[in-house]
Amino acid sequence: MSIKKQQKNLNFPGFPTTLRDGQFYKYPTIMDHWNYCLSGSEQKILDYIIRRTYGFNKIEDRISLNQFKNGIKKRNGIWLDKGTGIKNDSTILKGLGSLKKKGFIKTVKTKNKTTFYQLKLLHKIQRSTLKNAEVGPVRNTDTIDSNTIDSLQKNYINKIIPYKKPYLSGSYMVYKKTDKKWYVVNGGEWREFVGKWEDVEWKSYKKITS
Repeated sequence: MSIKKQQKNLNFPGFPTTLRDGQFYKYPTIMDHWNYCLSGSEQKILDYIIRRTYGFNKIEDRISLNQFKNGIKKRNGIWLDKGTGIKNDSTILKGLGSLKKKGFIKTVKTKNKTTFYQLKLLHKIQRSTLKNAEVGPVRNTDTIDSNTIDSLQKNYINKIIPYKKPYLSGSYMVYKKTDKKWYVVNGGEWREFVGKWEDVEWKSYKKITS
């Protein structure tokens, strides 16, 4: 049976009555305020990137054009996902370029390697009703929840000048409110910080204004 014929015969079985572990992933609620400005193809592409990143507790992942189109098949023959369903290369490339221009994603290209796609992260603590799951570069004037960062960490933070960001052995660190933990990000992998704050290096970070 051809793919086109299979698609015509598709009949979605329905959503689970209850959601168990492995049947859902976290989706950023900030998109409730931004979905309106995306086209259908842009929405599909961004959702796929979010699934491949936030869906696996990462902020970046290598995604090939073929994966955007057809999905990912494991070595054992089981399909991990079926991609975006967009089969036109130019539509995908145009959508990726538009998402990058609008500020939703960043790309890191390496010669002879699949492109890294990164979610563009907020760069300061949010004071609005839109709460960010990650604390980026910290400013002295920002208020930090004393319930989520212990006194030792606050002492270090209060000493730094505006827009410094913590690094450990060259890898940058982020704080997730949902876990109430610091993580070291290296090559797309998030590892919980369990070291000493004396070993953390605070580096200058370029302020980004909108």
